[in-house]
Amino acid sequence: ANIGINSIFASTESKDVYSIEPHPVNCSYLSLNRSINKSKISIYQCALSDESRYIKIAGPRGGLLADGSAALEGYDVPNKAGPGDISKKIDVRAERGDRLINDQNMNIPNVIKIDVEGAEYRVIKGLSKTLKRKECKILYCEIHKGRSKKETIEEELSKYGFSIEVIDERDYCTTIKSKK
Repeated sequence: ANIGINSIFASTESKDVYSIEPHPVNCSYLSLNRSINKSKISIYQCALSDESRYIKIAGPRGGLLADGSAALEGYDVPNKAGPGDISKKIDVRAERGDRLINDQNMNIPNVIKIDVEGAEYRVIKGLSKTLKRKECKILYCEIHKGRSKKETIEEELSKYGFSIEVIDERDYCTTIKSKK
């Protein structure tokens, strides 16, 4: 969710918005933006992955600075240059998306947005039960080049009945819209 720009916008169109943000500084800005905008988004401070455990994240700004490019362990070589030391990593909780949805009694999302700096496949695997559900109709995903393979992501999403359309192409990522 980063600091909540998309979440705040989505909350004007939907009664249930679940914002997932593992980075503690980003999460505090997300909470502040929720308050300023009088939004009813639900915030969960964790990463989504294919297993529930603690994991390290790092970014080009390093450590405990707000960062839009923080990435999970194993994907922590930044896409973007930054002044920080990427060796400054912090521990965050990671949850399988299906488990989080179940444990928190969330409604099955109609729309999902994934922007996880290279851990896209892990997030999708952790949402396998959710993505099979008919209620889950649209999935937007930034696929980060050099970290994830677009073909692998598209193949996995097609297993759940999604058709895929590229909606943006940049030097560091491809954004797709997957629709049932």
